[in-house]
Amino acid sequence: MLAGMVNEGLTAHNVDGTAASYASAVRNYETFCAAYGGLRPFPVDSIQMCAWMRVLASSIATQSMGEYMAAVRDAQGTLGLLWSLDGDEYVRRMRRFLKRKFGTATKSLKTPISLRVLHRILPLLPGWPRLSAMSHDDRA
Repeated sequence: MLAGMVNEGLTAHNVDGTAASYASAVRNYETFCAAYGGLRPFPVDSIQMCAWMRVLASSIATQSMGEYMAAVRDAQGTLGLLWSLDGDEYVRRMRRFLKRKFGTATKSLKTPISLRVLHRILPLLPGWPRLSAMSHDDRA
């Protein structure tokens, strides 16, 4: 009874969306391990993690790297293996290198658009019809 309750909490701690993205990241990691000499995926060591991060950086945003690493950490924990890469110097250096090499996306300015702003900018679009020539239903 108690073991079943604990098992449910340990295996279903992620929401569905997180579980799906974690599964995708772990598949990516396992594919990497198979492609590079049939490496054993778990337990993960720092050199293997750094190599995967370097390969992965060419296909994902730098900000997403932490989520991919969290997925592999979760998978290793699910297998009952301890995670030893917290605070690992090699992993820290690799993340820093990847941020420097690939950069991080800048956030654009977000401003609310009011009806007044729309009335001012829509006529500036090429080919925008004159509001006075549109029917009431089209304007609405």
